Amino acid sequence: MLHSIGLLIVCHPKLDKYLSMVVDNFDYKDKIILYADYKITPEEKIKNIGLQRLDYCDYVWTIDADEVILPDDQKEIIKVMSSGAYDAGLCSVIDYTSDLEHKFEPREHKPVVIVNPKTVKFYDGRCCHYSKPKVFSYAVHHFGFTFSPEILQWKKNNYWNKKNSDEFEQLLNRPIEKAELPTELLCLTR
Repeated sequence: MLHSIGLLIVCHPKLDKYLSMVVDNFDYKDKIILYADYKITPEEKIKNIGLQRLDYCDYVWTIDADEVILPDDQKEIIKVMSSGAYDAGLCSVIDYTSDLEHKFEPREHKPVVIVNPKTVKFYDGRCCHYSKPKVFSYAVHHFGFTFSPEILQWKKNNYWNKKNSDEFEQLLNRPIEKAELPTELLCLTR
């Protein structure tokens, strides 16, 4: 049985448009919000600092300030993680467009969203060392592509993963399809 679930949100001050929505959606007593500029301090260092501060928790959500997992999905993920069989949980991503009525074609990327802070450490951005991962069928609702064109350009130039400089454009140029925001998110995003 789990004793404590923590929440670690990493946010750049320019990208806090959805921060209150994310905080409201993840209702946990033990939460830390770390503001960071990845050009100054690497993402993995910020995330590891957060995990160190929450190392008394059994598991920690590792969410960016533009990501939401639905409350019922959180409960199911926690139920599975509480078995102790896994040290990291990964989910697929739904990338919404600026009008919130469309989403991009799904990508293969499945970010780590919950970890055991005692055994998992991040390296190279959001990548982490884990030994017992669980890939869930639930989704991270990602609002990172809903920002203004100016902020998106800033993200591309300053914030996006530099390993593949074309990746940002590739993601923005994926086919778009109609999306229906889950009811739980409608009131949070309007």
